[in-house]
Amino acid sequence: CFDEKGLPVGLEDLFIEGFEWENLVRSSLDQAIYQDPGLQGEDSEIWIQDLQFVLGLSEINFTTQPIKRQDGSEYPLYFFLSYEEIGCSNLRIFDSL
Repeated sequence: CFDEKGLPVGLEDLFIEGFEWENLVRSSLDQAIYQDPGLQGEDSEIWIQDLQFVLGLSEINFTTQPIKRQDGSEYPLYFFLSYEEIGCSNLRIFDSL
C-alpha cells in the first residue's frame, strides 16, 4: 500500500497511536496457524515479521511468506481482520471520511 505521495505505508501506519494492533494481528495469525493441519504448534514469530497486507472493502488481508510444509510443498498462509473486528475508530484510514 502507498500513501497519496506514493510512499510505502507500513502496517503500523494504518492504526491510531496507542492501539495494540500487534497483539490483534498475532492472535489472528496464531488462529490461522492453528486451523492449518500442517502447521499446528508452529511459532507465529517466524512469519509475523514479513507479513504483507492489502486493504479490502471490509477487511485487511494478510499473507505470510511461503511456508515450507512437511510434504515438501511451499505456499503462504492467508488470513484477515475485518474493520469491524479491529474497530474503525482504531484505523487511521477512516480519518479523512
